Amino acid sequence: MGGNSPPSPAAPSPLRNAASSTAWCDATGQPPANDIPSWLREALHVARATMLEAVERQHDIILQEMARKLEESATRTYLPLPGQPAAPARSQSGDQTLYSARDYAEGHLPRTLSEANNRPQTSQNSDRAVKGTSSTKNSAFIAAIQKRGGRPSKLSEVLARPVWHPGRWVSSTQFDVFFCLLILLNTLVMGLELQYDGLQRGYELGYPSFNSPASELWPHAEAAFAALDVMFGVAYLIEIFVRIAGTKRKFFCDATNWFDTSLVVLWLADLFLSQHMPLDSGMVRTLRLARVLRLVRLMRTMQGFDALYIMTTAMYGSLVVLFWSFMLLLLVQTTIAFCLTQILGGFFHAADVPVSQKIEIFQYFGTASRAMFTMFELTLANWTIVGRSLQENVSEYFAIFNVAYKLVVGFAAVGIINAVFMQETFKVASSDDNVMMRQKERDLRLHTKKMKTLFEAADESGDGVIDLDEFRKIFELEEIRTWLSAQDLPVSNPDLLFRLLDDGDGGLTAEELVKGVDRLKGSAKGMDLEAFVMEHRAFAREVFSKLDMSERGRGIAADAASLPL
Repeated sequence: MGGNSPPSPAAPSPLRNAASSTAWCDATGQPPANDIPSWLREALHVARATMLEAVERQHDIILQEMARKLEESATRTYLPLPGQPAAPARSQSGDQTLYSARDYAEGHLPRTLSEANNRPQTSQNSDRAVKGTSSTKNSAFIAAIQKRGGRPSKLSEVLARPVWHPGRWVSSTQFDVFFCLLILLNTLVMGLELQYDGLQRGYELGYPSFNSPASELWPHAEAAFAALDVMFGVAYLIEIFVRIAGTKRKFFCDATNWFDTSLVVLWLADLFLSQHMPLDSGMVRTLRLARVLRLVRLMRTMQGFDALYIMTTAMYGSLVVLFWSFMLLLLVQTTIAFCLTQILGGFFHAADVPVSQKIEIFQYFGTASRAMFTMFELTLANWTIVGRSLQENVSEYFAIFNVAYKLVVGFAAVGIINAVFMQETFKVASSDDNVMMRQKERDLRLHTKKMKTLFEAADESGDGVIDLDEFRKIFELEEIRTWLSAQDLPVSNPDLLFRLLDDGDGGLTAEELVKGVDRLKGSAKGMDLEAFVMEHRAFAREVFSKLDMSERGRGIAADAASLPL
């Protein structure tokens, strides 16, 4: 009836060839029934039934796989990293491996749906554990590198040093925090010392309510201040030596270290050479206040000071806008100030104007510097005093000038400058990488806290897993539905939401709830849509390929069924 090798899909069926051969067909084109042996007729019956059953079974399997694949694709997200080769992307729950069109096209993954789901559970758990551990280590590693400002190799050298090594001390946050607290304490002591000097100065001037000298009000204060000054100076000197021992030559590459060293040298000179050299001790102590700026540098690198970091970053990034705003305002103010000075020149030379009025106007517009300062006062300060002085002593028409100037420059121009300055400030703050990272981390911490609170409220059994019944029960509360709806989550169908969050094991863990809700919040992202399209294109190609195979199988079965038995 046919050859030993199976026919190609494009070749005609051997059964059809057998049916159309002249040896088997009569004049009507049908093989005579009496020429077919009974055993062959029974064999063809069995072959046809077996083939039809196999084709139907294969067709049902394909349809079931299509339905399962479509249902699973609703909860899948494929997020490939830029620059990486196509590789299996993990779902948000971390328990199922997902594939994309690129994976199928480049041959990185098995071609059949059944093989794709045969991944060992042990490997999945191992990947999840490694992923969590590496994420934590990488976060700490990046934070340490950013704080130190060096390369990973240098940081590894620092971490490899003994605990007592000065390099470990200098690179630690505790070291900076300790000396920043010491600077704060020194600032407080300096404030008390200034208060003590003010009490004595008020007594010497005979100011009311200052009836006693400071030594009587605060006894032994001078000795305490002197001892504390020595203590702080020695502490700063020790800090310099420790930093030099810990950082070696790098110590002299930082301008802040040079400034701290100069303060310590001035303190030593004031302590030992004050009797032989004219040094102002108060000035030396005042210069120490500049060390408070170290607090700002430290708090910029610490968690919990995000607002301070944003403000300092925005101020630093908006210096260019501030400069040009100042230049524009200065140009306008200078032009108007010079014009007013020229106009008022005749007023000062008028013989019929009293000298007292000339002196009053001279206070505001007598010189170029006075006129410029007065214009800034008209723009940014109490402009009515200057305006009324011009109106009363020179002319009432200056009232029109004052009102027009305040509306055009003091209101419109200054308002526009403020708006541009604020816009550029927010733009700088929003485009800063560290600000974006901190904002994302803060949002993630807040989201995790909310979802864990929801998990604790829903997990009535206390087994650490929320089943479907517990999930439905928590959704019976109107407050919970409103709260989740405010986060752009579908709350009308709790069963559907549970299936979208679940990884297929029938229960929700705290990690699945946190990651799943974060994935479903808001509208679909561009990458999610692109991944969805890519996956379904690959799935469509696979389905069409299997349907073609099924249709070819049906054609072969139809050929067999067309034979009269």
